[in-house]
Amino acid sequence: MKCKKADIFNFMIAVLWGLLATGCMVNPVRIGLTSEISGRNAVVGVHGRNAALLAQDEINAAGGINGRPLEIMVADGHGTPEGTLEADQQLIKQGALLLTGHFTSLEVNGAWDYIEKNNIILFSATAASPKFQGLKDHFFRLVPVNVVHAHYLADYAYTTLGLRRAVGIIDRDNLAYSNSFKDGFKERFVQLGGEFAAEVRFSSLANENIRPLLEELRTHSPDVIFFAVTSMNAALISQQIALMDWPVQKVSADWAYTEELLKVGGKTVDGMILVSPFNYDCQTEAFLNFKRKFSDIYGQDPSFVAVISYETMMELARVLRLTGGTTEGLADELAKPRVINGLCDTIRTDEYGDVLRTMYLIEVKHGQFVEIERLEP
Repeated sequence: MKCKKADIFNFMIAVLWGLLATGCMVNPVRIGLTSEISGRNAVVGVHGRNAALLAQDEINAAGGINGRPLEIMVADGHGTPEGTLEADQQLIKQGALLLTGHFTSLEVNGAWDYIEKNNIILFSATAASPKFQGLKDHFFRLVPVNVVHAHYLADYAYTTLGLRRAVGIIDRDNLAYSNSFKDGFKERFVQLGGEFAAEVRFSSLANENIRPLLEELRTHSPDVIFFAVTSMNAALISQQIALMDWPVQKVSADWAYTEELLKVGGKTVDGMILVSPFNYDCQTEAFLNFKRKFSDIYGQDPSFVAVISYETMMELARVLRLTGGTTEGLADELAKPRVINGLCDTIRTDEYGDVLRTMYLIEVKHGQFVEIERLEP
């Protein structure tokens, strides 16, 4: 049987990268990724990890980091500050040059003192707390702070939907994100002339009964309820609201913007409004190629976390090529104001690593996410 030249070439490339990956020829550039792989909110962490590994394969197929293979080492932080810190320390001991992952602000909080004390670079994809804004530090990300998201959501609720009296339910296990998002929504909603009548907090880890909390909120006669919770909890809360026969408008932070919301929530999440730095209806060639590859490998469409995790790895690879695959000068490069070509939109960063990018208002309609407004920075 004759072998095609292309087959021989592909075989030789595979052998070469196999040798590189095992360290027989060139030491890999190692990046540590800490994520919530197990736990109640693992859907976010798993999507982020999977997209990063897909990016790793594409980066290596294109020559790696100046001829050195990129190796992402993954550790499960279990979605807790303590678990995140332990995972980070383990990855650094194993030779990681820098850290990524940390897809929630809760995880970044767990790592914060450690990375700053030891001058470790942490490039998170989606941690959006304003706590890390405007600082000359070792933390970078690719999403705007959540207060920006919250103001857009409040504007739409008050001005377009005509809602005037709001209440909120937030996850107290991730207050760095949920409370600041709620504060941003409340501030803007009240500024416009609305009233934020009450809020309740619950633990997504403690299996609390949500029904009494919703009954309490209902006593304030709101016309809109604001969520800053995971997609699973947004779905479960929506089911309870439906069982209560409570016709209140639901608006949500982007933490709930995953397919899990649709699958678990069903008809009870129809009409929910969310705000996100990503739009599932994106039709760029870059995104459609990514979506196809992700779906072929993992058997499901990528979430917004997957999209931004992929973008993060591609940007890290670009900057690491500039520094020769070392951390020398890496923080300075990451701090340079620049324009990044994302999968769907351009992303602008400033000297603090803070971000401006296109945002989207999304409505759940008949079991699908539908863009209702595009918001340019």
